[in-house]
Amino acid sequence: MLKATGIWDSSLFSTAASIGLSLDILHALEDRHVTICAQTDRQGIIAVRKWADDLIDFGVDNLEILIPNTQGVDWADIMNGNRYGKLRNFIGTFNKYSVEELLALDPSDYQEAKKKRNQDLT
Repeated sequence: MLKATGIWDSSLFSTAASIGLSLDILHALEDRHVTICAQTDRQGIIAVRKWADDLIDFGVDNLEILIPNTQGVDWADIMNGNRYGKLRNFIGTFNKYSVEELLALDPSDYQEAKKKRNQDLT
């Protein structure tokens, strides 16, 4: 998360379904171009819609949403195993949505989040 790095002037802010936007984060994103990279599952779509609503309500109007074109993955899945030089097509793995297009998405059209396997071996 950008807050942990202290890099508030970055133009990329990635989402996690279980983390909300604090007032500190909203203030830090004021007057910035904000790109949200969503998880492509039901919880991710619900979260990105909430984040977009919160950002718009706060007055952030330079907002775009990137959703991977493969169900169940997020930007970390796409980045996994890739070196910087191999990421030329990184943006091509996402569909770009305006806020209006995002709000028209139906979360029930997306699969449930994958559950992490908790040590099936005993």
